Amino acid sequence: MLLMFFGEVTNPIHMVFLISEKWAVQLPGTQVAKVLFYSGKAFAVFYAVVRLVLGPVLVVWIIYDLLIKKEGRKNVPVLASTLWCASMVAVLHGSLGYAMDVAKGALMA
Repeated sequence: MLLMFFGEVTNPIHMVFLISEKWAVQLPGTQVAKVLFYSGKAFAVFYAVVRLVLGPVLVVWIIYDLLIKKEGRKNVPVLASTLWCASMVAVLHGSLGYAMDVAKGALMA
């Protein structure tokens, strides 16, 4: 649940960026361009931090808690823990390319 929360916490600012992107095309020369610029930068930084910094830290912490600690192995079956950990790593790995592209976009312009 913690990873899902942090995965979705960037969604509101991403939606502001996407909506302003649509409006900027329809309403050129307005203040929407400023909203688009700043929301894009904010989203890029926020998303990169969550996916590239916080995500790996949380995955390592959860894997340690589920598979290494005695309490984790006692409370959750090893097969379930292994599947959960594999899916967490897969999701994190799957978002890595997009997160890198977004981070590069934050550094440009």
